[in-house]
Amino acid sequence: MRLIRNALGISKIVLILLLLVSAIVGGVLSYMWTEGYYQSKGFRIPETATIIITDVTFDPQDPTFFDLTLLNPPFSISSASVAQIRVSTEDGVLHGITAVTPSLPVELSIDESKTIKCIWNWTSYTDENVDILVFLAEGSGATYQTTTPP
Repeated sequence: MRLIRNALGISKIVLILLLLVSAIVGGVLSYMWTEGYYQSKGFRIPETATIIITDVTFDPQDPTFFDLTLLNPPFSISSASVAQIRVSTEDGVLHGITAVTPSLPVELSIDESKTIKCIWNWTSYTDENVDILVFLAEGSGATYQTTTPP
């Protein structure tokens, strides 16, 4: 009689432990499945070089140039070669910047930042919104919108 009562007590504990373990395993598996789906949708590593414009500085005392600071971010897969720099003004004109220091093409290795002096007379475009466009030889370029000083 005692043996049957002890066996019933052990079987209830085993049943509770099995339910608890199955709930934990099911929760972990569903979490992994859901996270796997969102991770595949959310993180895309670029397949070509990428560049970021971190700063554009216009000197109000000298409207013949502007300084452009570029960064090849640490997640970029290769060095970047800046092929062209252009400025788009509010009147729809796209100005090509050919005189830069250092001269084009400018090479940026991974996780390197460089400031480029771009020669462009912006006196006709004071206090206007302009878009600075940087094009790479291979990869994703960058766009930066700013306002020229008055």
